[in-house]
Order: sequence, then structure tokens, then C-alpha cells
Amino acid sequence: MAAEIRDETSTPEIARLLEANLLDDLRRANLQGVNSNLQLTVREKQDALAGGLVGDTAYGWLHIKVLWIRKGVQRARPWRRTDTTGH
Repeated sequence: MAAEIRDETSTPEIARLLEANLLDDLRRANLQGVNSNLQLTVREKQDALAGGLVGDTAYGWLHIKVLWIRKGVQRARPWRRTDTTGH
């Protein structure tokens, strides 16, 4: 079967249709696990926001809605994880 790639940016229902098809495929292939919403941040001195990620998990997959890192944040930075949920 021949396939072609089309730019359908101006067709708003395409995103909904693609997501629905992905979820149908995942439901058939995987057991439903725990779904989680994620909001992770990168903070610098004085708690200044330097980046972050907004997303969620479903069927073992990570869906990233937003990923932003401020320009100039050092790549080889000594990162550390801070758990603010008390776990």
C-alpha cells in the first residue's frame, strides 16, 4: 500500500482523530496502568524558572504537551531532583 505525507495543519479535527487512533491501538496492545499528570520544573538561584515539562502518562507512554528550557541554561549543569510532594 502506497502512503503519502500531507500537511493537514488547517484541518483541526486531524489532531483529535490521530490521538483517538493512537489510544485505540494502545488499549488493544497494553493493559491500562496508572495515569499521571506531570509538571516538572527546572529552577535556578532564587527559585527563578529556567525550564519545565507539562505532560501526562497513559498506557505506559509519556505524552509531552510542553517542554521549554530557557536559552542560556548550561548543558553540563549539576542537576538535582527536589521532591515537593513529600514522597
